[in-house]
Amino acid sequence: MSRESYAPGDVLDLEFPGLKYEAPVRGEIVWSGVASDFEPDRYVNGLRFLGEGEYIHARLVVRLCHVESYRRAQEREHGRTLTSEQAVSEWTSRQPGISPN
Repeated sequence: MSRESYAPGDVLDLEFPGLKYEAPVRGEIVWSGVASDFEPDRYVNGLRFLGEGEYIHARLVVRLCHVESYRRAQEREHGRTLTSEQAVSEWTSRQPGISPN
């Protein structure tokens, strides 16, 4: 999610320091939309990796999926609403070999 609305074709350089993913990722926005009626100032965006092999960022994608799954489970099972940053910090602190920020 982001607080900015991007248009298809916009190119971004993204960093994921909380996930200990060292390399910046360049991607092109392929779709964008409002997150929900309850969050009209938040957007979800689809990103296509640029200039890399098909599986080069697989580790990053897997970590992002785990963090999002953890965030949703905390809300569903414990009634805790976490920001993405909080979920990254908590999830990484529970993973051997991945230290949080």
